[in-house]
Amino acid sequence: MKNLLLVGATGFLGQHLKNFYQNKGWQVYTLGRSESSDYLLNSNRLESLLSLDIDVSFDRLINAAAINEVDINKDISVTYDINVTLTRYLVELAHKYKIPEFTYISTFHVYGNTNDFIDVDLICEPKNDYGLTHYLSEQIVRTLGKAYGINTLVVRPTNIYGCPVNMAAFNRWSLVPFAFIKDAIEEKTINIRSSGLQLRNFVSVHDVLKATLLIDKLDIVNAYGFDMLTIRAFAQKIALIVELESKSNVKVSWLGSETTSTETDLRFAENINYHPVGNIENYISDFIELLNE
Repeated sequence: MKNLLLVGATGFLGQHLKNFYQNKGWQVYTLGRSESSDYLLNSNRLESLLSLDIDVSFDRLINAAAINEVDINKDISVTYDINVTLTRYLVELAHKYKIPEFTYISTFHVYGNTNDFIDVDLICEPKNDYGLTHYLSEQIVRTLGKAYGINTLVVRPTNIYGCPVNMAAFNRWSLVPFAFIKDAIEEKTINIRSSGLQLRNFVSVHDVLKATLLIDKLDIVNAYGFDMLTIRAFAQKIALIVELESKSNVKVSWLGSETTSTETDLRFAENINYHPVGNIENYISDFIELLNE
């Protein structure tokens, strides 16, 4: 049985990662600030990570811990501690305890203002602290991983959708894939606070999970999905499905009178090792059912 050290196991993606690897027969140990963690992280003394009493021989470390894009500007010091400095210490931890593989969950936001074709070789020009902190951590993992002989993988997801593992603990209602469905069911309306013509790529959490298995094949993987939609089109798709399943009308509103997006449709460089299969319409139906329980 292989052993995984998972950092950030209480988050939306972290909970999925824990279940995914356990279902594949891995023994998963968690490191975090939660009292339920196998190894407790003192976020005020990150250097204490190197003093942890670890007696398990780990095969892989996955870092899925980060301050999210909503909370990132609340405290810049905390943001850089968790999104960057923590990663630096985790690489040292992997080196100290001879963990041979290190996967870092990054974000599509490292690219910044992108053109119409996205490839992992594209120069990254992050435009905010969220993208910048993840890009800094990518460089830490790849540079020191190479120096220490650690096999590394960077996963760059786009906008993740999927049903939460634990609804009671779920707290990401500000994100479009979740907020719109909740509003459509509870309020019978979806209010978009912009024109809604921004194009977004959406990826299933299950495709992101499978991407983490590519550590022996790739250094960086863009975890993207088939669905490229404007925010407005996504809201209208949700409204239609809710209307069909609940037999009630759902209103979608937005700001402005524009009807056509001026953004270029993004395309991702294909990779023979990565094949997304997620279906956003199936997700919408599944999440509606979950919310109605």
